[in-house]
Order: sequence, then C-alpha cells, then structure tokens
Amino acid sequence: MWNDVGESKLDHFEYLHQNLTDPRPGVIQAMLGGLGKKGSIVSYNKSFEIGVIKKLAEFDEKNSSALLTLVDRFVDPLPLFQKHTYHPNFLGSFSIKAVAPALLGSKLSYDHLEVGDGSTAQALADTILRGKIETKDQEKAIRDLLEYCRQDTMAMVELVRWLVGQK
Repeated sequence: MWNDVGESKLDHFEYLHQNLTDPRPGVIQAMLGGLGKKGSIVSYNKSFEIGVIKKLAEFDEKNSSALLTLVDRFVDPLPLFQKHTYHPNFLGSFSIKAVAPALLGSKLSYDHLEVGDGSTAQALADTILRGKIETKDQEKAIRDLLEYCRQDTMAMVELVRWLVGQK
C-alpha cells in the first residue's frame, strides 16, 4: 500500500483455494477483505484482472457492487515499460518474469522456483482443485504455488519502487 508521499507500507495477504468446492466465493471474500475500500491496486496487465473481477461480479450478485468498485482502482505499470523502458535481457518480452530480473537483478528471477510461469501455475492449481493429486504431493504443490505468487507480488512491488525512484 503506497501513501501519498511515496512512503510504503507493505501488507501481504494470500489465498489459495485447496479443495473440491467452487473457489469463487472464497476468492471473492479474500479479495474484498484484503484489498479494502480505497487505494490503488497495481496489476501487471490489468485488463486480465479486471475481466476476472467482472466475471466474479456476474457470479455473485450480493458482492457485485463491491467487486465492480475495484475496477477503477487499478493501475498498470506494463504500458510504462512497453513505451519507455527496454533492456536487452527482456529478450523481446515485457512479461514481469523478463522485466523484473533484467532491471532489478537475479533475486527477482523465477528460475529457481519449482513453478516459474503462469501456465504451469494454472495447470497445477487446476490439478489441486480437481482432486487429481496425491495427498502427499498436494502440500508441496501448494507451497510451490504460494512461493510463485509471492515472487510475482514482490516483483511487482520492486518494479513500482523502481519506477518511483525508491530503488
């Protein structure tokens, strides 16, 4: 969370649905509780996230209004990088997985993670949600997914700090 003088207060929350029930109600409650009612929501490629929120609003009439108020709070650094920044290590990609380590160093690389990209994360989450994973493997898969999500969050935080000159 960024206040109006550029100082930062970072609050972390996470939610990963882990059973065979519909994940949408839990995601909605965790998102509304974690994001609060004011402040910017930084999202790399915000159009995807906004699309998901609109679908959740259609699903949940009770929380539709609260979900839709999130839409106007989104800010997206991706266009800034696309228009004003380039590094040879982007290798033609403006994904957060290319931009963060190129600009900020290997600590923000995804190379050391068991789950290192969105497609793998989505497939693994789907496997968990459908109950198609052995119990002994599920705990590790959950840890790996949460570590991947934390890496995405920290990459976003550090890129925003870089953009505003705090790094």
